[in-house]
Amino acid sequence: MNAIILCAGRAQRFFPEGAQRPKCLLPLTQDETILDRLLRQVSARGYQIVLGTGCGHEAVAARATRYDGVRCVFNPAYATTNSIVTLWQAREFVDNLTLIINGDLVVADAVFDLFDAEPSPQLLVKRLPVFDADTYRVIFNSAGRALDMGKELTAPPGSNCAAFLGISRVGSAHRFLAEIRALLDAGQSQTWPTTAYKRMATDVPVRVVDVGEALFFDVDTVEDYEEARRRLAEGML
Repeated sequence: MNAIILCAGRAQRFFPEGAQRPKCLLPLTQDETILDRLLRQVSARGYQIVLGTGCGHEAVAARATRYDGVRCVFNPAYATTNSIVTLWQAREFVDNLTLIINGDLVVADAVFDLFDAEPSPQLLVKRLPVFDADTYRVIFNSAGRALDMGKELTAPPGSNCAAFLGISRVGSAHRFLAEIRALLDAGQSQTWPTTAYKRMATDVPVRVVDVGEALFFDVDTVEDYEEARRRLAEGML
């Protein structure tokens, strides 16, 4: 089983002054960065890890040498493309059981144990009381099948609308990669791998898995980062 952690971005929201630093290397504790935590969590569950790198590639690759068997795949166009291109660079490692993980997440360990044995694609979601302008919404039916998803949606939080956590399992690798290739062939290099799930969902069951009360932080801002560190210090993550 493979897990691909996407950590190529320039973190322009976090570093508005334009600093060229990989956000995944921000320290959470004295000994552990965001990346360290993800590597520890995923490797403990038996996954072989691939890092999709870009900004700060050398620093990320150097950190990865602390862990056995971690591969790095560099996206040379990271400054002008989005994570769909980074994933495409690592496409040889995508199979049905592959996890795709955003590299700026701080999540509870238990989150990675919530995927079930169903062969379909699965997206982890969290029910939030409010959404902000950057929330990636997933709309689903009563059976937990995704109907639509994206940042452009305006649906409010509800029983059938939750926030995507930034972690998914591919489920149907051949179709998933075919959709990504079609998107790239159409010039859509500024989108996310989830757009492939959105296209698949018209005829392939894409399931949502609710993480319940498990904490997660998508570290987009300094406020997100400080809150994640506080929760860790208090033993809540």
